[in-house]
Amino acid sequence: MTKLIMITFFFCLQIAFAQEKSEIDIDKPDSSSTTTEIEKLQFDIKLLQIERELISKMQLTPDSSLFQEIVFLKTEANTFYRQAEYQFANLILDEIRDLLEFHQSEQIHQTQFNLNDDITPSNPVFNKKWQINYDVISGIDLWQQQFEMNLGYADTVLSEGFNNPYLGIQVNFGQHDFYNSPFQADLTLKESHDYFSTNGNLQFSSKSEKTSLDLRNFFDGTFYQKDTYLSYFQNNLSLDWRFRPTAQHRYYLMGEFIFRNYQNEEQFTASYFQNQFRGGFDFQIFENSLGLGLRYLARNYPYFTYKNYRKSRVDLTTEVVVEPYFKFSIRNETTFKNYDITTPDSLYQSDYLENIIYLEFKYNLNNKFYLLLSTTSQFQKYQNQVAYLRDNLGFEMELSANYSINAATSFKLGGLYELIQFQGVKNEDDIPPNVENYYAPGIIFSLDYFLFDRIILSVVDTYRWRRYPNAENLNMLSLFSNRDNNSLFLLLNWQIGAGYQLNLMANYDTERDREIEHSDSKNTLFSMELTKRF
Repeated sequence: MTKLIMITFFFCLQIAFAQEKSEIDIDKPDSSSTTTEIEKLQFDIKLLQIERELISKMQLTPDSSLFQEIVFLKTEANTFYRQAEYQFANLILDEIRDLLEFHQSEQIHQTQFNLNDDITPSNPVFNKKWQINYDVISGIDLWQQQFEMNLGYADTVLSEGFNNPYLGIQVNFGQHDFYNSPFQADLTLKESHDYFSTNGNLQFSSKSEKTSLDLRNFFDGTFYQKDTYLSYFQNNLSLDWRFRPTAQHRYYLMGEFIFRNYQNEEQFTASYFQNQFRGGFDFQIFENSLGLGLRYLARNYPYFTYKNYRKSRVDLTTEVVVEPYFKFSIRNETTFKNYDITTPDSLYQSDYLENIIYLEFKYNLNNKFYLLLSTTSQFQKYQNQVAYLRDNLGFEMELSANYSINAATSFKLGGLYELIQFQGVKNEDDIPPNVENYYAPGIIFSLDYFLFDRIILSVVDTYRWRRYPNAENLNMLSLFSNRDNNSLFLLLNWQIGAGYQLNLMANYDTERDREIEHSDSKNTLFSMELTKRF
């Protein structure tokens, strides 16, 4: 998110104080009209691709916080698009795609982590009954985005989106007891009027009382009926090894190889290879624990080598538990990112150091009611501070009261606070150097209902007041104007019975500009799927 703010700031340096204008000519052509049209087309392609990938990934691993961050980034990307700054709009969409890919990789690793920790089989499982399940899938994906524009002489509302019903089939092969099955396989095929998609998973697991090994291959491909240049294929191959010599010690190693290929090879949709390695250990004393983790990531673009980069990260985690009163945990992540080719004048690439500290404190008042405080502190320092790549500090906090009505129902009510501060020298044109700094207090409410093997319902609503105190008297269009944002997220998984299952996911986001009229926006994302097992 900090990189987004810096993109926004650089754009403002180009438009603010350059000359006095009462109107913005959105349709004014660039010096190279061909380049402009290509950048506009790239934006449209990537935005459509992001919406579809988001629906697909959130159906597998829903995450309301991920939704909120992506909606925020999309809103800012559209702000640049409305100002005809297509290059910066495309850069933000690239950030969203990286965020989605990182989320998928983290979820795969975390799933294996949980399964390995919870299972200690004492008997061989190969003699258990094997079975094949067939599922017929029918659903619809809806997306619509609306934003207002003030053109000086007229106000208008722009709208875009898609409506895509689909039909598919899913085949699962394995043992009835999923957690102890040594082999799992599934394949999903979907056909719609927009695209044909397929994804599959092969997983082999070998577990004993002290050691576990998971080998997994996951592939995902989408082939568009009309816009074939959107088509892509991705394959993830991972190996995860765990060793627990005693109840207090655990060691792990994990390797992952990713290949993503785009049919339309360009710098904004570039094919790449990625290798990632992780390792570490956890040490537990009674209920308390201490952990160290190391990871290394290398991404290579065969046709655009200037984009190649390396990431190294060190994780330190500690947790203190005093039952039944409180639990305290702290996690520190230090990341170094280095590009193979250093370009000091690059607008969006620079080596950097990032440090993030996650802190969580849970205090139990009784067996139904507890207070939770969680904070995230972030620092980024760039090797080459250019345009919008500047050192920055970030802070987020959530303080909530959580209450369990019964074993199945719980709700949360709390307060939020976010702060972004940038460091750096004063910029040209006498523009304040910290004009993009902002703070955002807010509130959050959530309701969760979980009935094992029957229904999962989650509703999360957040409201934020984002304020830019250093931009109150500047003519920055709507880029740094104060805004109010409300985001509503709904997730439903319902085992209806007789082999039927209903999955529903929806996100409705509205943003209101508090200073400039006709600069509001709305974003709606809805996905519903009905599955019948035979």
